[in-house]
Parts: sequence; structure tokens; C-alpha cells
Amino acid sequence: MSKTVALVLGSGGARGMAHIGVIEEIEARGYKVVSVSGCSIGAIVGAFYSANKLGAFTEWARSLNYLNVLRLADFSLISNGAIRGDKLFSVLSGMLGDIQIEDLELPYTAVATDLISSKEVWFQRGSLQQAMRASAAIPGLIQPVEYEGRLYVDGGVLNPLPIAASVSAHADYIIAVDLSADVPIPVIKSAQQLEAEAQEQAAEKEKKQAKAKAEFDQAVQAEIGQQEQNLQASNSASDNVSDIAGENARESANDSGVTDAADANAVSAASAHNGSNITANAAFDSSSDNSTSEGAVADIAGKITSTLKHITPAKVAPNMWINSMVNKASDWLSHDESAEDKEASKKSEVSGSKLGKIGILYQMFEVMQTSLSQYKIAGYPPDLLVKIPKNCVEMHEFYRTDELIELGRYIAKEALDAFEQGHSSLYGQRLG
Repeated sequence: MSKTVALVLGSGGARGMAHIGVIEEIEARGYKVVSVSGCSIGAIVGAFYSANKLGAFTEWARSLNYLNVLRLADFSLISNGAIRGDKLFSVLSGMLGDIQIEDLELPYTAVATDLISSKEVWFQRGSLQQAMRASAAIPGLIQPVEYEGRLYVDGGVLNPLPIAASVSAHADYIIAVDLSADVPIPVIKSAQQLEAEAQEQAAEKEKKQAKAKAEFDQAVQAEIGQQEQNLQASNSASDNVSDIAGENARESANDSGVTDAADANAVSAASAHNGSNITANAAFDSSSDNSTSEGAVADIAGKITSTLKHITPAKVAPNMWINSMVNKASDWLSHDESAEDKEASKKSEVSGSKLGKIGILYQMFEVMQTSLSQYKIAGYPPDLLVKIPKNCVEMHEFYRTDELIELGRYIAKEALDAFEQGHSSLYGQRLG
């Protein structure tokens, strides 16, 4: 029988897309989620998961780019929030439908803050759309929600990690996902990145092989040229020796009084014999020089061959290097396009000013949430605390959903591996 899990999804803006990866990893391991509680972005992801519509939400979030996110931010100069939130929640409501919390497949709790009573409120009945919108109304950023005569803002004001709401589920484990953890960002490589690196490594190996072969060929050609020069010099020396020997023979014959042809021929033959011996000796000497040179070449060849043996031929397509360059160019163009998009967005004077103010306001809110989360964890320690780095993305970067999902899956895997072995890890703290 599979272990049951009460899932707690914390607040944290765009970092909340990591919740999707955590949920996917939990389900992949065979755990059964029996309740969900969430705050802000955690309430939104939890709402779609509890309604069994997380797939549609994920597909939509993956399709977002920078301009899409900017268009969803309906800035206002007259409302009591920098962003009204109507555009965003209209899209979410369209995907979610008109659902009541009590009709969900899973018990669900969205945590909000009642500004009138200054109390934490748990939405466990009523409109699911209103519950998640009230839970995600960041003070000063998103317009507060008026509902049933009350005024609600983000639950992160009082409880950014609503662990207490999951205690009543009586699950085997309570797993809480903290989006404000002070942990380093792990280096995660996608399949495309790994493939590109493999291609680059293979191309580098091919270049090294080609360079080694070129150096070997150059060394051999140089040695051959040197030996040819030595041989030519040796042949020239032999000819000179023969000429000198013949001349000496004739002079000796004259000095000895040799006059007839037979004697002259005999002397010439003897001289030629002596010249041949000299030539042979010279040739022997030259051969010795050749042997020495050939040994040097053999030594060079041996060293290069030994080096080549340690280079494994790359088993890749011939166009591997070209593909690698195309991938790099595509990455560069994508980055440049993103930059152009950002520059285009900055043409709106109002948007630019508001984004600056939003960054400051949200950072203040983040500091408060981080502190409150520590108190909630100490008061209601979960069995496993999954830690998402607080600085992995900016609060508005929902267009980075793909990498955030992968980040959540990666961290959840490491955390659950350690948890199942009975200990903690860098990204997963065992508390219960």
C-alpha cells in the first residue's frame, strides 16, 4: 500500500512553478497525495492540482514568454494595488471553471489574510476561484479581494507556509515546499545541454586527432626530405672519390713508367676497385646515418601513435560540429530576442516605473515571509521540508516555467532520496 502525503505549498511568486516539478516527483514515486494546503502561488497550483487540472495549467504556463507575462499585468494608477489582477485571474478562471472547494477530489485549503480582523483565514468551502485569488493578493501589488463582506490579501502576510492546515489530514507524511530557502541554486543541465556538450567534446576530439595526424605527417615529411638530402650528398661524394682515384691512378702510372694500355687498364682497374671500396665505405656510413634518422622517425611515430591510441574516435554524425554551432547560434538568438522583447516593454513609461516599484515592494514582502516561514516550521515541523532557493528567479519570471519545473523535480528527487534513507540533505530537511 502506497504512503499518503499531506502536501503544503508555500508562497513565492514565479518560484511557485517549482511546485509542479515537486508534485510530479512525489507522484512518480508512488506516494498518494490526500490533501493540499497552499498560500499565494501555492494556493493557485494547489487549486489546479486538487481539481485534477494541473496538466492544463502547466501547458499554459510553459507557453508564456516575457511579453505574455507583461500583458497579464494590468497596471492601475487608481486602484488600491499596482496590478488589478483581473486579466490573470480571468485566464485562470477560464481554465479552472466554476468549482466549489467542497466538490474537489482532494481536501483543499487556501490561506488568506483578513485585513478587517487582522486574522488568518482558511478557505475550505465556497468558490475555488475566489479562494485562490484572495490568497494571492500581494499587499500593495495586487488589488485586495472583497468577498462576503470581508477584505482579503495574500496569506503570506501571516502564514506563507500553512503546515497547520494539513495536520488534520492524518497522512503518513506531511511534505512542505518552502520557496524561500537560503540554499544554493543547483546546476541542472537539460537533455539538450548535455547533448550539445557531448557534441562539442566529440568535435574537440576530432580536432585533436586531426592536429596530431598533421604533426605526424609533417615530422615524417621533414625526415624524408633530410634523408634525401643526405643521400644526394653521399652520391656526390662517391662520384668525387671515383674521379680522384682515377686521376691518382693515371698519375701513378705515369710516375711508374707504365706506358702500355694493359698496364694502364690494370692500374685503372685497381684504382676503380679502391674507389669502389671507398664508395662502399661512404655508402655504409650513409646507411648508418640513414638508420639513425629512421630510428628518430620511428621514435616520433611511436610517440604520436601512442598518443592517438588514447583518443577514442567519436561515434557521432559527420555534421555533429555544425549542429553544435547551430544550437549555440539558436541559444544566442533566443537570448537576443528576449532582450529585444524587454526593450520593447520598456517603451511603456508607466510599465517601467511600476515594475521598479513592484520589485521594491515584493522584496520587502519576501523578507517578511522568509522570517514567518521559519516560525511556522518551528511550530509545526513537517516530516519533510523541501527547500527551493529563494533567489532562483525573480518574482515575475513566470516565462521560465520549464526550468522551474525541472528545478522542482530535481530538488524533490534529492530530498526524497535522502528522506527515504532516513536522513536529511541540502535540499530536503527531515523534521518529523
